[in-house]
Amino acid sequence: MLLSRKRLTTLPATAAIFFSCCNISMAAHPSWMTVEYLYWGIENEPLSVPLVTSNPTPGAGGAMGSIGETGTQVIYGTGSSNDAVNFIGFHAAHTTLGGWFDACDQYGLEANFFGHAKRNNIFSASSDEITQPLIAIPYYSVSEGSEAGFNLGSAPNVLTITNNSQTWAGDLNALLDLEKRVHFPLVAMAGLAYFNLAEGLNLNDTLVDTTLNGTVSVMDNFKASNQFYGLQFGARSDITIQNFTLGLLGTLALGENRQNLEITGNTNVANGAFEMTSSNAGLFAEPSNIGNYKDHPFTLLPKVQMRLGYNLAPDMNIFFGYNFLYLSDVIRPGEQLQHNINITQQPTLGPSGGVLTGAALPTLNMTHTHIWMQAFSMGFKFEY
Repeated sequence: MLLSRKRLTTLPATAAIFFSCCNISMAAHPSWMTVEYLYWGIENEPLSVPLVTSNPTPGAGGAMGSIGETGTQVIYGTGSSNDAVNFIGFHAAHTTLGGWFDACDQYGLEANFFGHAKRNNIFSASSDEITQPLIAIPYYSVSEGSEAGFNLGSAPNVLTITNNSQTWAGDLNALLDLEKRVHFPLVAMAGLAYFNLAEGLNLNDTLVDTTLNGTVSVMDNFKASNQFYGLQFGARSDITIQNFTLGLLGTLALGENRQNLEITGNTNVANGAFEMTSSNAGLFAEPSNIGNYKDHPFTLLPKVQMRLGYNLAPDMNIFFGYNFLYLSDVIRPGEQLQHNINITQQPTLGPSGGVLTGAALPTLNMTHTHIWMQAFSMGFKFEY
């Protein structure tokens, strides 16, 4: 015979003995699904160096934009009010699918999926370098032994820095009902967790040769990928008082974070601007640090979730929630830049066509940090 979980008809004596291990509800729901919207935010991404300076004196007036120069101020990066990238305000989605396998609702399986579209944070500045304040990229010139600023005198320029971030994750957990009471069920879970954080920093400074009607675009790209794989353990409890529900969940995942840092740079010259030629190097991305670098540290991923809900119907619940998670070891692109640069190795901008003189700087700077993420959410839970 078929046994319906939503309605239990008269059972034979043998079946009654079998099901005496549990208290089968006349309105049991062996499966469930949640659909959830999250307003997501992550910890600000620090910028390890000053990236953009301004000086009231235009480039045509002799200003360089170097740190310490009279009138020069940092307007983006370390030393300014914009010393970190703000990534608050993601629109994210989360869904859950789960179900019990046995008639007593003791053994089950649950899968979670989460993600959001790539979020960009863009900073832009420009100058005609004749009547407008200077815009430059500051650095310490190793070959000259002093602070310097990248600009080409009276050449107009447009400088854009784009930071992006994207997250997606999933887990699969086995469920075990430890204590199933009327108003206080307690469920233990154990399984596998995956979490991916991909971020990038792109710097593009385009300078215009008004004589030849050409341009020089200096570009740096820093991409940081964090892919966490681990074992996850946790528990949850759902408290029901009349039609109101309170859900609490906590998990801890332990595993490996496969990290990859990709550094690329190039200088593109159009129409022979400034009598330069293109090359595969930028400013912060030089031959001495361009490449792919990998690491795989042991990482902890704890998560906490709280939900306050209301039962609209026996099989539908609306809820509002708060979510928090923490990754103990990640790499972020804004922390991988170095201020000390030996410009002699740059084929386009260097004085000797890319022949390195002195120390090979910048070097690999795979800086590790941690990150927290949190979200306020609302959603629906359906049981069937």
